Amino acid sequence: PDNAALRTPVDEALTEVFAMSGQVDRAIEMGRTLLARLGPGLPDARAANLHLGIARAAIAGAQWAEAAASIEVARGSPGADAAQVDACAAQVAIGQGRLAEADQLARAALRAAEDGGPPEVVCEALEVIGRVARQRDLEEAERAFARSAAVASAHGLQLWHLRALHELGTIDQLRTESVDRLQQARELAVAQGALALTAARFARCPEIVDR
Repeated sequence: PDNAALRTPVDEALTEVFAMSGQVDRAIEMGRTLLARLGPGLPDARAANLHLGIARAAIAGAQWAEAAASIEVARGSPGADAAQVDACAAQVAIGQGRLAEADQLARAALRAAEDGGPPEVVCEALEVIGRVARQRDLEEAERAFARSAAVASAHGLQLWHLRALHELGTIDQLRTESVDRLQQARELAVAQGALALTAARFARCPEIVDR
C-alpha cells in the first residue's frame, strides 16, 4: 500500500490471477479500479492491456457482452497490439458460436504474432484454430493443439501448455474414448490452481471428475 511504484503492477497481476482462479467478478472489478485510479493520463498501450485483461476475465466467466465491449475499447486505442486484440476477439467469437469469424480472427492474430509477437498470442490463436477445426477435421485440430503445446513448452507457459494438453485429450476422447490425457490435464490444472479451467472444462467429463 505504501509503494505506489509496485502497487499498480501487483494489481495488474492480481487481475490475471483472479481470472485464472475463477474469481471473475473480482478480476473485472480490479481491472476497472485500476483504470479509474490511473486516469486519462495512462499510456495507450497500458490502457489497452488493462481493457484486454478485463475482457479475458469476462471470457473466463462466459460474459461475452462484457468481454466484447472491453475488446472494442482496446481495439480503438492507438497503443493496442492488434494480434492480442484479434486473439481475444476470436475467443469471444468461438464462445458465441461464430466459428468462421473466430477462425478468421485467430489466423490474423497468428500471422501477426508469428512475426516476433508474444508466444502467448500464438498459443491462444492456435487454440481457437484447433477448436474450429475440430468440428470438421480431427487431424487438423490435433496439429494446431500440438503446435500450441510445443510453443507453450518452449517458452515455459504452463497455463497454455495445460490448455493445449486438455484439447489434445479431448481429441483422444473423441477418437478412442481414452481419458488419460484429460486426466493428466485435470491434475495439472488443480496443481496450478487454474480453478476456472478445471471447472469450465472438466465439469462436462464425469468420468474424469469421478476419478
